[in-house]
Amino acid sequence: MDPILIVGSFGKPWNTAHYLVHAAEKIGHRVSTFDPLQAGATEEMLMKRVEESRPTYMLIMKGTGFKPEWNEALKEKGIYTILWHPDPDIPDWLLPLIRSVDFCFTMAEGMIPEWKEKGAKQVAWLSQGFEPAFFEAGPITDMDLRFYGADVAFVGNIDSTNNYLTRRYKLKRILREGFHLKWWGPRLGRKLINLPILLSSIGRAYGGRFIYGPEFAKVALCSKVFLAFDRETEIRLSMSARMYTAVGCGAFYMCEAMDGIESVLTPGKEIVTFKGEEEMIDKIRYYLPRESEREQIARAGQGRVQREHTYQRRLEQMFRTVKGAPHA
Repeated sequence: MDPILIVGSFGKPWNTAHYLVHAAEKIGHRVSTFDPLQAGATEEMLMKRVEESRPTYMLIMKGTGFKPEWNEALKEKGIYTILWHPDPDIPDWLLPLIRSVDFCFTMAEGMIPEWKEKGAKQVAWLSQGFEPAFFEAGPITDMDLRFYGADVAFVGNIDSTNNYLTRRYKLKRILREGFHLKWWGPRLGRKLINLPILLSSIGRAYGGRFIYGPEFAKVALCSKVFLAFDRETEIRLSMSARMYTAVGCGAFYMCEAMDGIESVLTPGKEIVTFKGEEEMIDKIRYYLPRESEREQIARAGQGRVQREHTYQRRLEQMFRTVKGAPHA
């Protein structure tokens, strides 16, 4: 298999770059890594890593901190450079890198025309995935069920930025309807704008911390409904990695409907989708007392994710696409 240099942030154990390294090694690639956000990262450090590992491909995850001139230097050495951006947007700081790399992958299929418009030489859709080895919950105990369990679980950010305000409104509605909610994510900052939330029913529903790995899996398994709100549901096939992770861990997953999602996981059989707040409440109310239906859907979704939507499968798809492209 071709040697790969994976470039990304490795500073946190939940960073996707860790999953990519594990997946690439598992399918037989010889992998080296470089973190452009490490203290004092320079082109010289990158070139030293290249000389040591002699990669055929460089895969840049997201692109934060990676300078376009570094990419040009690598291309002069004959290394084929790939960017995989895991957000449904194209920030201005990314534009020079988009135009420099040989191939771009976006997690949002509906964004492909904009990527082309912004100057990407070649671009394709590649959804995110799941890496099971990082999410082994182990046996679920009675204590786990008490601590992680809830009628409805939500994992994500609900801070005061405009991106997350609608999440707050929907979570408030769930609490008003009398459902037992726990949400997990970054702790809200102790600033004046967050004080009403901290003192409200949403503040009291906080699970207490940001979760990842085995704890994420325990929330997925101990909660009756794992509820999700993607950032840009109007963009075709722009599901976040959270969907694959939660379903892969065994969650009964409920999310907002999105164009094309049925090609990835089948609504009503592997996940449940809703349109609008009223349907969300109606479906939570319907499924909560129907444990066998929830378990059947959760098992079907988990099996599909672990067969088709792992990061190993994504990397295989990536390199099939790249090798089938002109001048790869």
